[in-house]
Amino acid sequence: MMFKIVALGTISIANDGMAVAEALRTDIQTKFLRITPEVMKFIKDGADIMIENEWFEQPPQAIEHKNLAVI
Repeated sequence: MMFKIVALGTISIANDGMAVAEALRTDIQTKFLRITPEVMKFIKDGADIMIENEWFEQPPQAIEHKNLAVI
C-alpha cells in the first residue's frame, strides 16, 4: 500500500507538470508550482519509510570520485 501511495505521488507531480505547461493563467501555474515541493517531500518521506523497513531498495547513489582517487 505504501508503494502505491508513493507511486501515485509521482504520477501527481507528472500531472502537475503537464498542467503547468498547458495552463494559460499564471495564477493557476503558481498554485501548481507551490504544491510541488510539498508533494515531493511527502514522496521522499514515504520512500525513506519503505527503505527503512526493507520494502524498497535504496536507489543508486552518485559515485564519490574523491574516494576512487585514493593513492
